[in-house]
Formats: sequence, structure tokens, C-alpha cells
Amino acid sequence: HKHPTVNPIDLKKLLTGNIFGLDRDEDACAVSELSLLLTLLDYVDRSDLDDGKPAKLPALRNKNIFHADFFDPLPSPLKSKAFNWIVGNPPWKSVNPRKLREDDRPAWNWMQENKHDRPVGDNQLAQAFAWRVAELAGCEGEIGLFMPAMTLFADRAEVFRESFFEQMHVKCVANFSNLAEVISAKRFRVAPAALFFAPYTNEVPDRPEREVVRVFSPLIANQDPTRHGPDRERIESWCIVVNESEIRDIPYSEIVAGDGMPWKIAAWGSHNDVRLLRRLGKRAPLLSGLQDDGLIMISEGPGLRSVLITDGQHKTEFREELVDKNKLDTFALSGLRQLFSFPRNAIRLNENHFLYLHAGRRKLSVCRGPHVIVNVARTFAIYTDAYLVVPKGQVGIISPSDDRDFLKALSLFLSSDFAFYHQFFTAAQFGVKRDIATLDALKCMPCPLAELNKSDLKHWAELHRRLTKTEPRRVDDVKKNERGLFPDDGLDDLLIELNSMVFESLGLSEREKALVSDLVNIRMKLIDGMVGRPAIKNPTSAEMQRYGRRLRQELDGFLGPGSDYRHAVEIIHDPATGMICVDFVKSTRLGAVKVTSADRPAAKALAATRNELREEIGQWVYFDRDLRIHDGTKTYLFKPMQRFHWTESQAMADASEMIAETVSAEGAAV
Repeated sequence: HKHPTVNPIDLKKLLTGNIFGLDRDEDACAVSELSLLLTLLDYVDRSDLDDGKPAKLPALRNKNIFHADFFDPLPSPLKSKAFNWIVGNPPWKSVNPRKLREDDRPAWNWMQENKHDRPVGDNQLAQAFAWRVAELAGCEGEIGLFMPAMTLFADRAEVFRESFFEQMHVKCVANFSNLAEVISAKRFRVAPAALFFAPYTNEVPDRPEREVVRVFSPLIANQDPTRHGPDRERIESWCIVVNESEIRDIPYSEIVAGDGMPWKIAAWGSHNDVRLLRRLGKRAPLLSGLQDDGLIMISEGPGLRSVLITDGQHKTEFREELVDKNKLDTFALSGLRQLFSFPRNAIRLNENHFLYLHAGRRKLSVCRGPHVIVNVARTFAIYTDAYLVVPKGQVGIISPSDDRDFLKALSLFLSSDFAFYHQFFTAAQFGVKRDIATLDALKCMPCPLAELNKSDLKHWAELHRRLTKTEPRRVDDVKKNERGLFPDDGLDDLLIELNSMVFESLGLSEREKALVSDLVNIRMKLIDGMVGRPAIKNPTSAEMQRYGRRLRQELDGFLGPGSDYRHAVEIIHDPATGMICVDFVKSTRLGAVKVTSADRPAAKALAATRNELREEIGQWVYFDRDLRIHDGTKTYLFKPMQRFHWTESQAMADASEMIAETVSAEGAAV
């Protein structure tokens, strides 16, 4: 629509008196000046310029737009101002002090001068910018920066987060990890996040509003303009749909210590996942504990070279044991899943016989058999008796007593859905950058296998024997669900048995099993901008019933076993939308959850509701609002007919929101 026109003189004053910018790239300055002037003209009515006098646009260079380095002394006009609104996209790179570029020297000097009060993780320029820009904000100033998403998750950024969240009021975060190669015409190859914050002042150190941080973590599956097409196809878009189901509130108390997990939970999980991980971390010994007790030794593979280096930090020594030995070629395994033995084409003759001394001789020990080799993406953990060089970065595990049955059981445990679930939430890069889990994340995994007796371990070893007879699955085949391509080797049934044994060993309840299975088998199909069919297909009637039963169990569980009331759940749906009706009734026994297809009038009403829920709030931005209607004892929920909205874990999250609303309403009434 046409902008309202404004007097050119007023516009000129508005621009020159209120809008300022700075960049050390002269072309960026020129583009900014042109954009501002074009925007000014867009608001001017042509008749205001047809008075016979030549129109003169304001000169902005070195008055409003400055060609300068942000970490050099600021231009005087900027020093004297306290800005109300500050936005920017700082550089996304680490400064290397060993190869310091001259144009990075001002930023490096600033980081060194402020490293105690305003620390920066991994010398990241974007973090330094976040600190520095806060100096320019007024007492009511608001700041919005586009930052690398790993700022929220990276272990090396923890020192930054701990200090930054203490000194700043972080109000809102948009985590665009799953839209990295979609938004802004694919300009962000690295996962971005938008942080909105304001500096605290000494006068108000404990503002009451700093209770939660609102986090928006959009999925491609909820972005109508970009989600259509093959699983791996990314359709560029400048449009953002804000779906209310993707908005979470994180208690500020959970982020102020700098932990990265709350941000991962906000994007992919719920408080139920936090409780499960914490409970298991206390109940079962960790892999690091098994190593401390001498049951296993776990290490990354050694660094090897093909030549002797006699001095310097890359000094090597010849190792006789590496001659005529084989090595693992991980590239030959790319695209494969459900591996329990190494195919022949993944085994190559090792040609590197010289060990980096700085890496330590200890890492060689995990190359001897029997051992388990775990890859960094946690897509396989394979037992083998043979000596096999573990590639650098991958992980090897041995048993000092050569307990083969224990190592076979451990390989199955680390191949389970639970192991992937655990690593996904505890490894910083999973779901944000490349799927790489660190050795420290693996060591933190709870593992109850040391509690099993010899007879139990024999059962695991027998399952391992049967699994080694199966063929691995290719990712593309699994993604397309082309069952006809799979050999009839019983792998699916064996995987069910494996996961059941792992769940039993951990003592998981049915609801906890659902948390693990839903993430690994459904929500993970949406990672990295994918729209995998298992996640976006229409739910079946049986799947909606399971959702309804879990929703009812969670709500009834809140009432307690002694209550005379229960929740009745009914679901009605058309191909695009489902409506859940939850009624609070006086009864101790209820029938099955009823799932029915909408008749024509009901389908028409559902379609009208869908249209009402979509709202445009600005250029390229839309809101998809959740709808929850309370009518007496009944509550109505509306959902899209996509499988990931109808999981049992989503039912738990929906029940928690309903309970929170009820408690809040009762508190307000009191």
C-alpha cells in the first residue's frame, strides 16, 4: 500500500537528526546512504517537489554515515549521542592472534583490554560487537543484532554467555538454525540468530521483568512459502511465518550461568526432556565414571603422518605397530545408517606410520582390538576384534580386560535411539551447525551396562551377533521410506528389540520412551531445514488416538489419583486441521479417545478458522496463531494435520500449557 506522504523538509530533518550508521567497508556505507535516500523519496509526494526549485538531497557521508572502524575511537558525532534503537549484523569470524590482520588489530586490542569484564569466547568478533554496541545505547535503548546461532550453544562461548546474560537484559531470541540456507535469499550459510537486548544500569540491577527470555525457533515445516518440495530442496524466501507453537519462554535463571542446553531445549524439546536427562545423569554411571573405574578407556583417534618430523610442535615418531595395519575410511560410510559391522570397502591399508607426539601415545591404544569405534555424528558405534586405526576426530573405546561381551553390549547401547537423543541435546553443534558431537559429550552419557551380570551381557552379545548379519540402510532410502529397497533381514524388528533393551536398562517409563522416540524418529526429520515425510505427513487415526490418550493421562495425572474428575478427549479433523475437545467431567472411568472425520459443515468451519488464524503484521512477516478456546468445562485446541504436531511428546507439552493456564487463571481469580 502507498505510504502516507510527509513534507520533504520534515523528512530531511528526521533523517539527518535521528539515523546514523558506521561501517569500515566503504561500499557498505554508499549502499546505506542510497537506501536511506530512496526511502526518503518514497515518502515524498511529487507535487511537493514541483515548485520550480531544484530538490537537493542531504549529504550523509561523515555526517550520518561514517566510514570507520567500530573499535577505533568513534567519530565525534557518535560519541555524543545515546541511541534509542541500534541494529546491526556484525562480522562472523574469529580473530587469529597468530595471523593478525592489520584491519583486525583495533578489535583484538579492544578484546584484550576488556577480557576480564567483557569476555569473548574463541575470539569471536560478533561477541565483541555485542559488548561494544551496548556502550552506545541510552538508558531506554534497545539493541537487535544478527549473530551466529552457535553463540547460544558453543562450549567456547559459555564464558561470554555467563557474563553477557548477567550484564544485559536479553529479551528475545530468534534462532534461525533451520532456516539458515532459506531466509534472505540464502545469504546465511552459517546458522544465524537474532538477539534483542538492552544493557542494565546500576540504578536498576534487578528488574522484575527479567524473568524469562522469549525464544522463537522456526521450522521449515511451518513455513508455507518454503516447505514444499523434495526433502532436501531448499526454496529461498524473504518471508517469515511466526508460528505460535515455535515460541518458548526460558526462565532467565536457566541461562544466566551460560549453559547452552536451555537454548537447545527451546528449539527441540521441553522441560520433560530436561527432567529425563537430569534424572538419568544421577541414576546411572556416566561413561567417564566407567573409565575412572578402569572398565573402559575412551579416546579420540591418534594424529598420524606419513613422514618423520624431528622438531617443533608437529614432531612425530615412528611406530612399528602401525605397519601393515588397516585404517577406517569414514567417507566410505557416508550416507549409511544402522551399521553394526564395517563393510569391506571401508577398510584401507594404513600408510601413515608416524605419530604426532603432541597428541600422545595413549590414543594409539584405542586402535587395537577388541574395541568399539564411534563416529562424530553418532550415526554408528561398531565393535570389531581387528586392529583398526581410528581416524583423528572419531572415538575409540577399549576394555582393559578385553571384555568382548561388554564391548558388544556397549556398541549396541551407543547405537540406540537413546544414545542419539542424549548426544543431540548435550552436544552443542547438533541441530545448529554440522552434526558433530564432542568426546566430552560422549563421556557424559549415562550407561548402566556395568550393572549387568555375565548372563545379561550374553543376551546383548547374541543380539549383536544377529545385527551384524543385517545390511545397512542408505539415508535416501530411509528418507523416502522405500521399503521395497530394503533386504528382508529382520533389521526393523531387531532395532525394536535393541531399543527396548536399552530403555529397560535405563528404567524409562512409557512417557519417557515417547520423548526419545518422537525426537529421533519424527522431529529429527525436520532438522537442517528438511521436511521429511515422517514428520509432515498426515497423522493416522491411531496416531491421533495415542496423542489424545497421552494428553488425557497428563491432565488426569495433574489431578491426582484421588480425584472424582477426569478429562474426556475427542478429536475431529479434516485433511488440513484437527480440533481437540477436552472436557472436564465428573467420572472415574472414561471410554476410548474418539477420532472422527469432519462432515461438510464442520470442515467448512475448520477452514474458516484456519483463515482467521493467519495474520500479516508487516512486510514479509506473518503470524500463525495457535487457537485455544475455553468454554465452561471444555477446552478446544486447533492443530495442523502434520504428524509432528500429534506426537505423544507434543501432547505432554500441550498438557503442560493447559495446566499452566489453569493454575494462572486460578491464581488471578484468588
